[in-house]
Amino acid sequence: MACCRRTNKPTGLDPLLQSVDHRLRQVRQLFPHPRTCALVRVDGQVLASCSEDYEPGQNEEELQANNHLIEALVRIGSVSDAFAESLGEDQVTAFHISGTTTFFSYFPVGEKYFVVLFSDQPHGKDMGDVDSKVEEICEDIRLLLFGQDIQAASDE
Repeated sequence: MACCRRTNKPTGLDPLLQSVDHRLRQVRQLFPHPRTCALVRVDGQVLASCSEDYEPGQNEEELQANNHLIEALVRIGSVSDAFAESLGEDQVTAFHISGTTTFFSYFPVGEKYFVVLFSDQPHGKDMGDVDSKVEEICEDIRLLLFGQDIQAASDE
């Protein structure tokens, strides 16, 4: 069963994170064999994630413990913003990195957050369709988070 939890939160999700959980699950469904989908704050704090392989709360802790990965995710956001600026765009709406077996996707959510997803290679899948659907979901998440500054329970 997939899960989505706030890092170190011992009990059920609050209503805001329940809504984020629902949207992250929608993102996961758009990709073939998704591994992990996460909402990350631009300072590198993993706020919520969904994965088939982890118990609630475990995946965020593992992602957070992998400082190199988190630092890379934050740098990718900065690089994508700089790239967009060089093209005369406000921001990149989707950024993908394709490896031999793994496919990584990065979607900004306003200026404070981003959604990342790791999946198997989407061989033959039209990513333009997927990107536009994920962008709509990210806009929903941005509107949910508007005026909010959610943090991991250990930060509160």
